[in-house]
Amino acid sequence: MRGKLLFVVPVYSMPKDIFNDKWNKFFKDKGWDKEQLRHIYFLPMQWKYNQIIAFIEIYKNVNDIDFVIFKSNHKRYRYTTNKHQFSYYLTNGNHFYIRKNDTNEDIKNEICKMLKSIKKQLKEKNLYLDLEAFNNQIKYMDIKNI
Repeated sequence: MRGKLLFVVPVYSMPKDIFNDKWNKFFKDKGWDKEQLRHIYFLPMQWKYNQIIAFIEIYKNVNDIDFVIFKSNHKRYRYTTNKHQFSYYLTNGNHFYIRKNDTNEDIKNEICKMLKSIKKQLKEKNLYLDLEAFNNQIKYMDIKNI
């Protein structure tokens, strides 16, 4: 058992603005009126579901925080809704121990540092970790006492 699941952080192949720019270029190259065809080819929230290339699960065990990464074998999805498989991405050192004198803020800061480190490990050019839900939740959590 991995412990208690605290967060799941999606990792996208690119930020939303770059994704939208690519779609705009796609429509322009085809010579299509973007507004007429947008409802057919460019569904709302499409970026959220087509561009996930990995996700990070963050668990709290008794004395440590563990980061588990699942990564797709595709670097980016090309205008498609095909399902892709995710595999466990084996890495070393993606956890840290909680010391007795660590405060809740110390633990939160260390989690943020680890997420930055994991982003570097994944080695993608425009990689985007969607931390919106994470940031909205972590400030209210008492991770030390979970």
